[in-house]
Amino acid sequence: MRDLKNKLTTGKNTKNIQGKKGKMFGYQVLGFGSGADGGWDGTAEYLIVGGGGGGAGNQSPRSASGGGGGGGGYRTSFPGFVGVVLTLAEGGTYPVTVGGGGAKNDNPSNNSNGARGGNSAITHPTITDIESTGGGGGGAVAASGLPGGSGGGGGNNPPGSSSTGAGNTPPVSATPVMPGGQGFPGHATQPNYESIGVPGGGAGGVGGPGSGTGGIGLNNSITGSPVGYAGGGGAGGAGWAGHFGSGGGGQPNTSSDRGFGAGYGGAAGNPGKTNNAIAGADNTGGGGGGGGVPLVNPIVSPAANGGSGIVIIRTPGDVNLGVSPGTNSVATLPSGEKVATFTVSGNLTT
Repeated sequence: MRDLKNKLTTGKNTKNIQGKKGKMFGYQVLGFGSGADGGWDGTAEYLIVGGGGGGAGNQSPRSASGGGGGGGGYRTSFPGFVGVVLTLAEGGTYPVTVGGGGAKNDNPSNNSNGARGGNSAITHPTITDIESTGGGGGGAVAASGLPGGSGGGGGNNPPGSSSTGAGNTPPVSATPVMPGGQGFPGHATQPNYESIGVPGGGAGGVGGPGSGTGGIGLNNSITGSPVGYAGGGGAGGAGWAGHFGSGGGGQPNTSSDRGFGAGYGGAAGNPGKTNNAIAGADNTGGGGGGGGVPLVNPIVSPAANGGSGIVIIRTPGDVNLGVSPGTNSVATLPSGEKVATFTVSGNLTT
């Protein structure tokens, strides 16, 4: 087996590996391939999504709509080689962290936020650590959205709205399958939006204006089927004032569906504007909806939590993949490749 001291990894945590013997596995630009000596070169495909940010509600019944949470940071090497190379060795054990969804902040005081989602990562002293930042929490009255993988939307700040949180924080280089790096900000500050918050950003785009929708996420088929991840949470609206809450992840305001895992904001739905905000879906990194004021209750503006993240590793079929704890799983695709899916933090063994 060839010496791996010149393996293709970069970053502050990279360490050389020498003298490794035995079967290895690998991946080339358009799929797995063999090395010069006929063995696998050790690299694997991955999808790592941070937890979505939590939405925020407001105290004031006349300005009671809050900002939506941002989608969790999105980093992947699938499809096609892009970004940081993940190189593993036979017999290794690699800690995997799955970020939790950010907690909502119901009826907070001014300048308060929903919580940022937790980071997701695969780490080890012998590899380049790959980490996706959790999505930024949404803002309440006069509060800006928080930065994160995708940024949280700001709360209303009569007679306008507060600023949005930055996306792709800390920065990761954009690629064809990660157009914003880890993700995008929420929408920019909006004037005359005294009764509407601002939606969060998603992995695939900036959040819409206060009357629009959360930023769209991205689809990925690393598991063999397309799944949407890291949509931005919709902002809340004041139903009493005739304003809709925003749809999450690019969904229309009247939709009751999660878009790319993201929840819609309070006072969504047509014609009643009575729906409460809903949470981002777990294991998608979707942002939580911001709090809004339904027509039926002009006092309460409950927000919603962000969805937890996910980590997925894909290798050739002859690799002896293992996961712990048992909540996580390993599946074999029709192509023969193996996919390890982490819905909670644990360890990957090869």
